[in-house]
Amino acid sequence: MSSKPSDAASEDTRSEHRPSGSGPAAHAAAAGTGPALASTAKFHDALFRRIFGQPAHAAEAVRAILPPQVAAHFDWNSFVAEHASVVSEGFEQRHGDLQFRARLVDSRQAFVRLLFEHQTSVEHWMSWRMTDMTHAFLRDARQRHPEARYLPAMLPVVLYQGSRPWTAPTSLLELTDLSEEARRDLGPYLLSLRYVLDELRMVDVGEIDARTLSPVPRLTLGIMKHYQSGTVLAFLHDHAEDIRVLYANEPDRIWLALMLEYTWSVNPHAKKETVAALVADMVGDDIEKTMETLEQLLRPEIFEQGVEKGMEKGMEKGVVKGQRELLLRLLTKRFGPLQESVTRRVADASTKELEHWGERILDAASLDDVFVAS
Repeated sequence: MSSKPSDAASEDTRSEHRPSGSGPAAHAAAAGTGPALASTAKFHDALFRRIFGQPAHAAEAVRAILPPQVAAHFDWNSFVAEHASVVSEGFEQRHGDLQFRARLVDSRQAFVRLLFEHQTSVEHWMSWRMTDMTHAFLRDARQRHPEARYLPAMLPVVLYQGSRPWTAPTSLLELTDLSEEARRDLGPYLLSLRYVLDELRMVDVGEIDARTLSPVPRLTLGIMKHYQSGTVLAFLHDHAEDIRVLYANEPDRIWLALMLEYTWSVNPHAKKETVAALVADMVGDDIEKTMETLEQLLRPEIFEQGVEKGMEKGMEKGVVKGQRELLLRLLTKRFGPLQESVTRRVADASTKELEHWGERILDAASLDDVFVAS
C-alpha cells in the first residue's frame, strides 16, 4: 500500500482584513498589483524582506532557529546577503526570499549558503521547491567553477507564520510515492533534502523571548506571530522596554515604525490611533508628536535614507567586531591560549589600535611585542 501526496498543493491562510497605509510596507505590498489589490500576504512579505533582508537581523533569527549543534558550525559575523534569483533548466527565473552566505568555523573555513524562505500558507511542495532551487544553484556553481572538486552547501530554512498547522512534508524523501517500509529501507539511497522549519504558531511568546535576539528581530517575530490576534496590543505592552530602546535609537527607529505600520495595516484588532497611543505612553511623548514622528519615518524617501544609515551603522559595527575576533584568533594561533587580560584589552580597543596590532602580528617575536607602545 503506497502513501500518496495530498492533491492540495497549498492551503491559503490569508486574512480577509484589507491592509491600508501609505508607508514603505504599503508601497511594497501594492507593487505590481494596484492599491486595491494589495493583499495581507504582500504586507507579510514586505515586512519579512525589509527586516530580515538586513544580514545582522537575519543572522540572529536563523541562528536561533537552527538546532544548536548546527548553529555552532557557523561564523555568524561572516553572514552576508546574496542575490537569491536562480534560473532553472527551462530558463524560468525563480526568486528565493532571502539568501545569505556564511563561513564555517572549522579549519577549512568553507562557505555555506542559507536560503531563508517566508510562508504565510502551507506549501505542500515546499521540499521540492527547495530542491529545485538548490539544484539550480549547484548547477550554476559547477558552471562558474568547473575546476572545483566539491560542491558548495546550501541549507534551507522556512519561517512560517500562518494560522493553520504546517502539514507539508519537510523533506523530499517524504514526498516520494513509497510505503513507510520502502521509504525507510530505500531512503539512504534516494535524493532527500530536508529544510529547517520555524512554525511561529507553535512557538510560545516566552520561547521567542528566550531566544538570543536583539529588539528588532524579537519584536518582528512576535508581531508576525500575533498578526491576526487581539493579543497583539498586550504583546506590545509586555515588550515596552524593547520599544523604548528602538524609539530612542535613531537608526533603529525606522524598523520600529515599519513594524507598527505592519501591525495596524494587517491586524483588525490594532487601529492606528490605538497603537500610536500605546507607543506614545511607553516613550513619554504625546500622541500627536508620536504620530508625526512615525508618519515622517514612513515616508518612502525618508525611510530609504534611514535604512541606508542603519545599514552603514550595522556594517561598521560588524566590521569592528570581526576585526576583534580575527585578531584574537590570530594571536591564539601565533602565541597559544590568551590570558583574560589580553582578551579584555582587545575587546576595549579602538579601531585604530586593532589595525595597528594586526599589522604587528607577523613580525612580533612575543605577545608583548604586539602590544608594545608605538
